[in-house]
Amino acid sequence: MSRQFKLIEERNIPELNALTRYYVHKRTGARLLSVINDDENKVFSINFRTPPRDSTGAAHILEHSVLNGSEKYPVKEPFVELVKGSLATFIN
Repeated sequence: MSRQFKLIEERNIPELNALTRYYVHKRTGARLLSVINDDENKVFSINFRTPPRDSTGAAHILEHSVLNGSEKYPVKEPFVELVKGSLATFIN
């Protein structure tokens, strides 16, 4: 691992036959979780918090509206369609 990161914690997870390492980037504070195991499927994800301003559920309603398709794009299950044409083994 780069010297730009500080190892905070290392832990074995026997149920997953995995070793996890939790790092923090020294300059930015970005957090990184590495999971090391024998699974041939690999994943990479960048996440960031987007806390809602209130609890009205507007973001969830918008998500369903956007992912429900339209006249021009009549796809009701976009993630199912993505899986059909993708080499990815896990989406969403």
